[in-house]
Amino acid sequence: MNKRTWVFIAVMIGMISGGLLYRHFAQDVDSRGATRLMRAIEENDTEKAVKLLSTGDVNVRDKSGQTALFYAAHHATEPKVIYKLIVAGADPLATDKSGDTPLVVAAKYNPSTEVVIALAKQSHRATQQQANKDKALVNAARHNTAQIIKTLLIAQASPKALGPHGKGAAAFLDENEKLTEQEKADFRQVMLVLEILEAREQFANAMKSASAKESKVTLEKANKATDKKEKPKNTPSVEKAADVKTESAPVEKPGEVVPQEKQMSTEGNNL
Repeated sequence: MNKRTWVFIAVMIGMISGGLLYRHFAQDVDSRGATRLMRAIEENDTEKAVKLLSTGDVNVRDKSGQTALFYAAHHATEPKVIYKLIVAGADPLATDKSGDTPLVVAAKYNPSTEVVIALAKQSHRATQQQANKDKALVNAARHNTAQIIKTLLIAQASPKALGPHGKGAAAFLDENEKLTEQEKADFRQVMLVLEILEAREQFANAMKSASAKESKVTLEKANKATDKKEKPKNTPSVEKAADVKTESAPVEKPGEVVPQEKQMSTEGNNL
């Protein structure tokens, strides 16, 4: 090759490299729709990511529907960026186009127990968070390490929850190549025990609820019986009693004049 050809090749390489660098560092989004914040998190550049937190909405989504917190859930090696994003307003229960949350993504890809704990202990919207942890456990049982599975069980994820094809977490352990056969057997036993304990707790709560209702009904019946017993019988009033007495035993009025015939009869008898 002559010198002119080499110069042309060098210029082309420079233009291509410059274009890639510009797209990566200067443009707001790349072809995936990932922002500079997302890319900084993806590269584990926590310092740069923290600086970029104030440059825009942390809940902006890429083309797959994921926010910066999803990128942190997938790639972060420490929980600092997780907490920073949440304080900045990132929604830990946001879902992408696949219906996954950041915790579910972390349970599939991230080996850091600290990152998983940081996402699992977000307790607002408790009902949704419980379902979130349950789904994450299925993902961890299928794809991640023993430590991540253990972390989610400690975080009270339920092994009774069902994942794809109506299968629970225990059923997906066989697909996990990161676990030894002994670990799979141990987790099956642990999950079985936890399922039994959950069932016992639900049964106990149901019994308490039934007992409380029964006690309430019994108390209401007792109160009604007491009210009925203490209710005074219908008795005639004092005035009515006096009227009855007067009618049954009339009394002579004072100063009543005795007829003359009666007086004479009385005197004759005395003689």
